[in-house]
Amino acid sequence: MKTLCKVLLSVLVVAAVLPETTQAQTRSNEKRQATNYSGIYAPDFSLPDQNNNQFQLASLKGKKVVLMFFRGYWCGYCMAQLSDFAKHKAEFDKLNVALVAISVDDHEHTRQVWKTAVKQQFPVLSDADAKVMKKYGILVDLGEDGMIAQRTLFIVDENGVQSWRRVSKSAADISKAEDILKRLQPMK
Repeated sequence: MKTLCKVLLSVLVVAAVLPETTQAQTRSNEKRQATNYSGIYAPDFSLPDQNNNQFQLASLKGKKVVLMFFRGYWCGYCMAQLSDFAKHKAEFDKLNVALVAISVDDHEHTRQVWKTAVKQQFPVLSDADAKVMKKYGILVDLGEDGMIAQRTLFIVDENGVQSWRRVSKSAADISKAEDILKRLQPMK
């Protein structure tokens, strides 16, 4: 009976400490993930937008930019995130922040996302050959099923320097517009 009590007590102690350790590890991972790329220039690129016009990142120099790499038109979580950012577009405008979404979708699907999820609030770019995703180090090769972007959000400052990056590991981990707006406040 004493042995059973000791085992149960040990389990309770581990259970009490584990969530705290997991939270600390999560905060540590978030901090490491967000700071690893700070201070690095965001690679410039030119991609076709939803209207098949060439969009160049360098054209936004002087503005902060939120680059949202998403998996594709078929990803419901990604569409919800883009819709969330579209709803807050006026707040980003007040902070002089441009929003740009990028996926491997072809022109037809890029236009569909622009009309439905983004409500024509900001550009949606097609990186069909995934060259930009490779430059940014966020490409996932699915083998025969093709390639997609890791759900990643970058904040690029007015000088084209990456100031923050977050790779979402799960649907619950996807960045929300309100959180990014709060993060941008001190960057005024």
